[in-house]
Amino acid sequence: MENDGPSPRSLQQREREPAAPRALYWFAALLLSSMLSSRLHLPWKLLAVVFGMAALVLGAVALVEALRQHQPSLVKAGLALGLAAALLLTFGNGIAVLLWPATAEFERCTSTALTISAMEACDDGLRNLRGLLP
Repeated sequence: MENDGPSPRSLQQREREPAAPRALYWFAALLLSSMLSSRLHLPWKLLAVVFGMAALVLGAVALVEALRQHQPSLVKAGLALGLAAALLLTFGNGIAVLLWPATAEFERCTSTALTISAMEACDDGLRNLRGLLP
C-alpha cells in the first residue's frame, strides 16, 4: 500500500488549526481600531462602535476556537480580557453616540477651550448634559 500523503483526517485538522490565530489577529486589529477611533470626534466616533461590535463577534469566535483547540491558558485569558475591554469600549462609545447632542456640544466646547477653567466649564456642561436638555 502506497502512502500518498497525509490522511484526510490530518488535513482537516490542519485546515481548522489556523482559524483561532486568524480570528485572534483580526480581533486584536479590530480592538485596536476601536480604541484609536474612539478618540475621534462625531460622526467618526460611530466607527469605534462598529469596530467594537465586530471585535466582540470575532473575539467570541476566537475564544471558542481557542477552547476547542486546547490553546494555552494565557491565550484564553488574554482573549477573555480583550473581550471585556471590547465590551466596555463599545458600551462607552455607544453611550456617547446615543447622547449625540451632549457629546457634540462637549467636543465643540473642548475644541475652543484655552484655559483650565474653560475645560472645567466644558466638563460641568457634560455632567449636566448641556446640549441634550433644554
